[in-house]
Amino acid sequence: MDHITDKLHATLHRPLMAGTFIPTPKWIAAKRAVVNVQCFDDINCFQYSVLAGMNLFKSGSHDKRCRPSQYKPFMKLLNKGGIQKPVPLSSINQFEKQNPEISVNVLYLDKQEIIPIHTSKFCNQRKHHVILLMLTNQDKFHYTSVQSLSRLVGSRMNHRNKTHVQIERFKSGGVAHL
Repeated sequence: MDHITDKLHATLHRPLMAGTFIPTPKWIAAKRAVVNVQCFDDINCFQYSVLAGMNLFKSGSHDKRCRPSQYKPFMKLLNKGGIQKPVPLSSINQFEKQNPEISVNVLYLDKQEIIPIHTSKFCNQRKHHVILLMLTNQDKFHYTSVQSLSRLVGSRMNHRNKTHVQIERFKSGGVAHL
């Protein structure tokens, strides 16, 4: 009698997810324009980045501002109830609805281009306007807090003066080539 063995091979499809720290590309880190909170073991990068963008404390080194421990005491300031974690782009409108003092714009890094992928309808109308830069790596994404949009996209200018960039320019689907 022959034995037939059936093997079932299953693969898990994982849509783009956060939860794993992604280092800032060196050419962006050199600009000192973003704070990348190093959350290796949790899925709160969106919340930490929003808190970093709220500039809750002015002093402290850049390295210190990249530590999750700096933001954990402030987590209670955010109404996160019912918001999926990790926070997908589709939940940002709900987050803004639940947090009426915060507006959130999200930019996406695609090679050497910065592309707006979420523009708040409350842009610059709320007490805290936060700009996040999404980094991706295969099936994961990670939010960082843009501290200076001018520094982030300023290298596209050929002069030494400070560049002033308004997020409204990104609303029309513009792309900043770096």
